[in-house]
Amino acid sequence: MKIIDHEPQSWFLLEDAGALFLDGNYNHSFVGYDWMIQLNRDEVDQYRERGREFINRLAEDVQNSVPILKASTSSYETRRVPQELYDKASASIAEWKEASR
Repeated sequence: MKIIDHEPQSWFLLEDAGALFLDGNYNHSFVGYDWMIQLNRDEVDQYRERGREFINRLAEDVQNSVPILKASTSSYETRRVPQELYDKASASIAEWKEASR
């Protein structure tokens, strides 16, 4: 996975085999968690048109929808990527951070 962009302490935008992924760090009071989704076709188009502004808004939408709750009705709840993709993204982010030092 290749890191395309990031917002410190908030999200990473990654690309893998032509697909784009948003890996966000979300917080609600004392609970913090990561939630990674693959951008759908409409989201990719909006990203291409609006850039970081769109990704910031998308990350905010995920944050506000609280997909981690068991009783969540968030549309992002079912879009969480499989663990293997999350692990791949985490390794890429760790390598990127190490190289950035």
